[in-house]
Amino acid sequence: MRRQIALAAVAVLVLTSLAACSTNRSAEEQWDDNRITAKIEAELATDTDTSSWNIDVTTVDRVVTLTGVVEEPEAREEAERIARDMDGVLRVNNQVRVGEPLDVGERLDDMAIQAEIRGRLAEDDDTSALNIDVESKDGEVTLFGVVRSTQARDEAVRIAREVDDVKRVIDRLEVRPNG
Repeated sequence: MRRQIALAAVAVLVLTSLAACSTNRSAEEQWDDNRITAKIEAELATDTDTSSWNIDVTTVDRVVTLTGVVEEPEAREEAERIARDMDGVLRVNNQVRVGEPLDVGERLDDMAIQAEIRGRLAEDDDTSALNIDVESKDGEVTLFGVVRSTQARDEAVRIAREVDDVKRVIDRLEVRPNG
């Protein structure tokens, strides 16, 4: 458990220190996406029908992707409604599953996987941790975001696959050479 918390802390420090690094998305685009994500997460946290602990929000180019597991179909629908109604959202990709939510230990395992992948992406010259968002659910990793080349996409996928406890990698990266 200490290893997982330490990895998460290192990932936060690495990503924070990379704020000045080059990226293929403008600071304004990143700011807009982060603002949308934060507002949706805040709404989910205050909504009695949804659990922000079990729903992850990712925004890339104002397209929101919801992932996670909820116990009731109504919670899935409410999460989508909250995201869809948020100012600035172009589209919602609702990948929330209905079923048994992960327990705290499983959640920490996924957080450790995400932190390790983000740290490795930050260390790699071909990938930008600022443009790639990593989600993990029960060892299934999804990569979202924008990269400059197919080589960078392939490298990000390879990095994710090599992390311990990763069972599957889903590539949702968009290649934009001039992006």
